Amino acid sequence: MSAPASPSTSTPGSTSEGAPVAGAGRSRAGCARRAAAGAAAVALLAAAAAASGLAVAEGDRVGAVLPVAVCGAVVLAALALTRVFAVVLVLLAARTGVDLVRLSDGGGAARALDPSVLLSVLLLGMSAVWFIAQRPGGRLRGSPLRTALLALVAAAALSLLGAEQPARGAAELLRLSSAVAMLVLLEQLVTTRRRLVAVLGAVAAGAVVPLLVGVGQVLGVLDGAGSGGDGPAGLAGRLTGPFNHPTTYARYLLVAGLTGLALLPAVRRRAARAALAGALVLGAALMLATLTRGALVAGLLGALVLVVVQRRPVLLLGLVAVATAGAVAVPGLVERFAAARTSSTDSLRWRLDYWTELLPLARERPLTGIGFDGVRGLTEAAKLPHNDVLRMLVETGVLGLLAYLAVLLALVGTGLRAVHRARAGTLEHAAASAATAVAVAVVVASSAANLITGVVVLWYVMALAACAVAVGRGPLPEDAPEDAPEDAAAAGDAPGARPVPRAVALR
Repeated sequence: MSAPASPSTSTPGSTSEGAPVAGAGRSRAGCARRAAAGAAAVALLAAAAAASGLAVAEGDRVGAVLPVAVCGAVVLAALALTRVFAVVLVLLAARTGVDLVRLSDGGGAARALDPSVLLSVLLLGMSAVWFIAQRPGGRLRGSPLRTALLALVAAAALSLLGAEQPARGAAELLRLSSAVAMLVLLEQLVTTRRRLVAVLGAVAAGAVVPLLVGVGQVLGVLDGAGSGGDGPAGLAGRLTGPFNHPTTYARYLLVAGLTGLALLPAVRRRAARAALAGALVLGAALMLATLTRGALVAGLLGALVLVVVQRRPVLLLGLVAVATAGAVAVPGLVERFAAARTSSTDSLRWRLDYWTELLPLARERPLTGIGFDGVRGLTEAAKLPHNDVLRMLVETGVLGLLAYLAVLLALVGTGLRAVHRARAGTLEHAAASAATAVAVAVVVASSAANLITGVVVLWYVMALAACAVAVGRGPLPEDAPEDAPEDAAAAGDAPGARPVPRAVALR
């Protein structure tokens, strides 16, 4: 008579027969790697904080900011190896706040260490690594807007050959290239409705700091540079927000306001809808207080685009109400517009005189121009032209002008195509409408402003355009396998998981 079989026992990492589970080793190894990475990140942050604290005690402005900025860039770069989309969302949400930290008021070497410049470099490097890591021979999805933007970058680079100040132009080219990288990267990454919502959410999150800083300036808690103010200022002064000039603040509020206005009908939750409506009212008041005429006119035309593409005639009443309230609440608004016709020192009159002075420069190198960002170095005023069409003609020649006009046409065309493809009343249609309204506003504003290298505004313009490109391709799936939780799948660490191709992991 045989002895009864003893009950089998199982231990973690083994089967009921005692054989090891195939994925257990990989799971433990993955946990160990993540723990090591976390410990390294904590040590790096602690070292950066200590170095920054010592620099603050010594009054070293650059030394106080640089360790934190470099540490943040290293952490984001490490995350970008497997979480590119998440890092792009972080950059969109944080970009408007980093301008509060400036190491220089002008140019020079310190300017290259500003967090805003480091973020541009990080985005460019991350984009390059991501595209290199794609499957060999894989065809990337493109768009007419991408083609036009790459042609503009090429024309700007060509203009630097033989330019008198190529280093200055190269710095501006880097800023422009980071905005182009934002579009090109998001064109590939926004493949599902979930990701579309995530990008729109990051764009909305980016508005928090500008609104709070604007309120602080109105109350006198903050001044134009983000430091302590001298008492309540109300809406009488030209607000700058977290940026260095009222016009930049106005253009950002223009883009954010049109986006929120377009998305408002698609927001279903009552609390979120009320919060968005309140933010829109606040943003409109702050934008009026910048006293920036070009942005106000562009915003009006952008809102009229929304009236047409979203069939919302009630917006006309809202525009009349905002204009009336602005004329009453902002003392200098009416005078600002009236000065365009009466004052010989008004900025509009100055622009017309400056444009007349710049036109002869276009004859020096008509095909390739005098060099990107060359106007400031070759004119007595040392200022940008405040007209991007003229600027492209003078600085990048006929080639750059044609490329820039193609960019403007492609911006509007991309939005209109997406509006046509999306079903009215959906979030996709709202996103397409926002991209179209912003594109029209950019076309209008660029005729009297320096938008082409206003990177903080261009990032959000390009993010909206990428959303419109995704919507214009056809109905977006709600979700996709690569949008599932990536922690284990991206590294192949889940028990029993099969290895994930490198290109998928980088998404």
